[in-house]
Amino acid sequence: MSKIYFILSVILLLVFVSCKNETQKYIPNKFERIWYSIDGRLKIDSSHAFEYVKYTCVSQSISKGKWNIVNDTIFLNSFSPYGCYFEEEFGIPPSADTTQFTPLKTTEKNCEPNSGYVNFRNEKFYIKDSILISKKSTYYKNGEFNLHTNFKMKNYYE
Repeated sequence: MSKIYFILSVILLLVFVSCKNETQKYIPNKFERIWYSIDGRLKIDSSHAFEYVKYTCVSQSISKGKWNIVNDTIFLNSFSPYGCYFEEEFGIPPSADTTQFTPLKTTEKNCEPNSGYVNFRNEKFYIKDSILISKKSTYYKNGEFNLHTNFKMKNYYE
């Protein structure tokens, strides 16, 4: 009888040892990566958060927020900024009229910002030919592809 229990125990042990306990591996979606525009970088990560940094020759702007996907489109929404920043909307270029001074909007009254905060308000993007394309401002008014609001997988300067 004890020999049967021993053999059964060995068989059960072998069965349990041979079973693989595969943990579910996270498979990133096609949007999760670092994307590059001509003047910025957009990091979309697996925690449904994004970070955006935009550089110009004299300034820098940032944004942080959450994203969600509906069908083939990703929606980006910025958090409300905390601190003193110049406020700007994603995809809306500054005025081309350099003859008039227009005061820039700030996040707090009477503050003197050192950098900007870019607001993404339900900004929609889709991927085509490995490019993250803005549904709002895909092209400039002259019909050229907008390199500021559309992102590719590799840095323009590499």
